[in-house]
Amino acid sequence: MSVPTRSLGFALVALLAAATLAPAFAAERPGDGPPDLTPYNRPLVAAERRRVLTPPAGGALVDLVVSAFGAASGDTAGDGEPSIAIDPNNPNNITISAFSGGWGANAPLWNSTDGGATWTEDFTVPQPPGWPNDAPGCPCDQTFDYGRNTFLYGTFLGVGASDEPTWSGDTSNPLSAGAWQWHLTGGVTDTTSHTTFSDQPWLMVNRDPTTAAQDNVYVGYTDYGIATPANHVSYSLGANPPDFPAGQDVVAGTSSGTGFLASAAIRIATDPSNGSIYAVWEDNVSLDTANCARNVDFRLSRSTDHGQTWTLNGSGSIVVATHQSDEGWPDDPNQAATACRTHVEKFGTVNALLGGSEAVAVDPTNGDVYYVYHDRDGGTGNNRLEIARLTPNGSGGLQVFSTAFVTGQVQAALPAVAVASNGTIGVLYDTYDGVASGFPQFTVHLAQSTDHGATFVDLPLVTFLSPTLDNGNARQRILGDYQQMKAIGNTFYAAFPANGATAGRSISNIDPFFLKVQANPLPVVATGTTFTGTEGTALANQTVATFADPGGAGPLTDYSADIDWGDGTASSAGTITVNSGVFTVSGGHTYADEGTFSVTVTIHHTGAADSTATSTAQIADADVLSGTAVTIHTLVGVTFSGVVANFTDTYTGNSASDFTATIDWGDGSVTPGTIAQTGPGAYAVSGSHTWNPSGAYFTQVTLTDDPPGTATATAAGEALVNFNPAIPTLAGWGLATLGLLLGGAALLLLRRR
Repeated sequence: MSVPTRSLGFALVALLAAATLAPAFAAERPGDGPPDLTPYNRPLVAAERRRVLTPPAGGALVDLVVSAFGAASGDTAGDGEPSIAIDPNNPNNITISAFSGGWGANAPLWNSTDGGATWTEDFTVPQPPGWPNDAPGCPCDQTFDYGRNTFLYGTFLGVGASDEPTWSGDTSNPLSAGAWQWHLTGGVTDTTSHTTFSDQPWLMVNRDPTTAAQDNVYVGYTDYGIATPANHVSYSLGANPPDFPAGQDVVAGTSSGTGFLASAAIRIATDPSNGSIYAVWEDNVSLDTANCARNVDFRLSRSTDHGQTWTLNGSGSIVVATHQSDEGWPDDPNQAATACRTHVEKFGTVNALLGGSEAVAVDPTNGDVYYVYHDRDGGTGNNRLEIARLTPNGSGGLQVFSTAFVTGQVQAALPAVAVASNGTIGVLYDTYDGVASGFPQFTVHLAQSTDHGATFVDLPLVTFLSPTLDNGNARQRILGDYQQMKAIGNTFYAAFPANGATAGRSISNIDPFFLKVQANPLPVVATGTTFTGTEGTALANQTVATFADPGGAGPLTDYSADIDWGDGTASSAGTITVNSGVFTVSGGHTYADEGTFSVTVTIHHTGAADSTATSTAQIADADVLSGTAVTIHTLVGVTFSGVVANFTDTYTGNSASDFTATIDWGDGSVTPGTIAQTGPGAYAVSGSHTWNPSGAYFTQVTLTDDPPGTATATAAGEALVNFNPAIPTLAGWGLATLGLLLGGAALLLLRRR
């Protein structure tokens, strides 16, 4: 297919947009319209040459221009603000819209019939009949969604001299211009919006809350044609083409402090389980003139009666968070100036954030609501992204259950959020990374959470340079006001703008990109157990944990397990089996000692965070002790030192340090004994003692297994302590007397001779 020629109408609106992008702040229109359709492109710089896209593992990442026309394409359309729709009955059919061309003839859609592998640009959206002055040059803001009937529904913003209407239609074949249908009155297309100035129409299809088989079409938009901007939701009930009569255009809430130019940026999300619709928007409550940042209330409301009434927690809406944001214009250029008049913050210096910085999605598994919004850091000035999880409050309403940051300390914008069927949350967003090779640099990210938004794993998708620099226009937007992501089953689909140079294009130009990636699987839900054994006896094929996969049982090769047996030995691999969706982890081990051990089982699931289960091993004592005392022979006053008893243990895996010994010496004295291992399961207990007086003493030697062991044995013996006659000592008169006696005896013997 050759490169299409952009329509004259598109070029005219580009000129109109350029004219309204004047640096002077006079006669500004409300809202974010008209879009910036200026063609920003330039030759490649050295850093952009020979770039190749790297899709995420098992996914797809495609530049639609390169897919349709090749890397050498001369396509220079801006391609900002993409929307994506996926046929739920056949996810191979995908449609993406962007600022790729305008009415004059037919406007284009990007279509894939093979799941996003290849793309065509098809000029198949006709101008809504009966609007010769507002439609040419547009569609401006536009979003799409498929119904369960395989119809593609689209809503389109027009720009006239004094109004901005919104129209909606449907088609059974996005490849055919003749298949589009519009609801007409007298040959003129009926508007979806029933106001003078509508902005940022956001279309979603959902089941009817009462008639589950019926699909309704909902379009949220903001009315800037009145003093207090009003956030509307129009609804069409089961009609083809969709029909939005005035009585079905309801104000979901107002943005009393939003101001003339700061967009309320209404977004809507569906709960397919019950047909409820959620709407979020921004309310600028005040201006921080010290930082020229807006203090924003991020509001949420709900309709459970197909859009007729909007309430939450007993009021029209609730404030989920109040934070600062640099998005939008700091004050109304049509009113008296503030000190911040000249401080217009542009994301990365080239993309004014006039379309809000919030997104919302509903978990199809449990109805939890996830709300992503700006949270400007007062210290760094970074506009980080935060996510709130809202859960039922027990009274039919919602409560903010938790909040967490999606990003680190980065300058982030253009969030989109979706929740997969397994409960994994995906957040698509951009970061401004500073200047590289003389141009602003951006990165598109996909962050996923498998723990209900508590933590996120971030995946950078594409890093690219802006095709232009700051041109001094407060409404300059090379990327636009939004990008979009949706989930079908456990697959995320997204459309976002990025520089085609990253996909090998020969010029630097913003193109529409497509992403398809499997949602990260949730961690398995693991449960521990309690098991018993005996020290020294091998445990074979012992069950240590069970687990279930919230996403459904996968092949065994997707799982593995490690077992820490809790006794200081090295971990071992577990064996996993499955029966009726319940997985069992088992393993073998021998405990060298008795006791109660905490066993940690770590389960690995491919692509998911690890899960752990804690089990308890109760290991019994295997010791049976017996002992024989030694009969001790000693003398009074002489210290005995030696073996007092010998013990045997039926369990030979112990050592001397596993026991304690006490010796009752029979005379009221009890002392610790010293234990020596004399062989496998054999121990000798020794001690030292001195008895006084003589006699027979009954000894008791006790050997006890250290806690938590309970084995013990006592050997009863005898110590025979004999009299010890003392050798006399002579001194003084005693020695003299002995001498006289000996001398006398000697004389007597001599006389007898």
